[in-house]
Amino acid sequence: MGWALKYNKAVIVTIACCIFLYGMDALFIGLPGLGVIVSFAALIRNTRSLSGRMREDSPAVRQYGFVSIGFILTIVAIFSTFAFNKHVGYTHAEAIIGAVVSFRSDQGEYPEALDELIPEYLEEIPICAYRFVSSRYTFFESSGSHYLLWEEAPAFGRPAYEFETGQWRYID
Repeated sequence: MGWALKYNKAVIVTIACCIFLYGMDALFIGLPGLGVIVSFAALIRNTRSLSGRMREDSPAVRQYGFVSIGFILTIVAIFSTFAFNKHVGYTHAEAIIGAVVSFRSDQGEYPEALDELIPEYLEEIPICAYRFVSSRYTFFESSGSHYLLWEEAPAFGRPAYEFETGQWRYID
């Protein structure tokens, strides 16, 4: 019975750790980073511990296998969420770009802020990613050019669409 309690405790700790790492990297920070590194480190440690017990059919082997699967799934989930948010960012940006182009065609000038597009051109300004930080687009003018900017990965990795050239580029 003692092994079952130890096994269940390890499972609960692994699930909590994976949820924390996923939430930190995918939803809060918004890019693969510390959560992936910690998951890889735990996976390597777990694999080393498991390698000496491979011939056993014991709860410890099942525990190590479960923990490994948990961390692998965490890594996959972090990268999948990052890729999904990147797709969402570009897809929603295309709708905003279309609205800004229509606004300019109708008004003869670019809007000063994205809010001017509501409600005639857009029902609402969409978010650029599903995470807790940096999920809004920025529209601004600099040196005679107009840009739509969003943070793909906070603090760096900011795609910017330049309306005058019709091209995307990265700032930072």
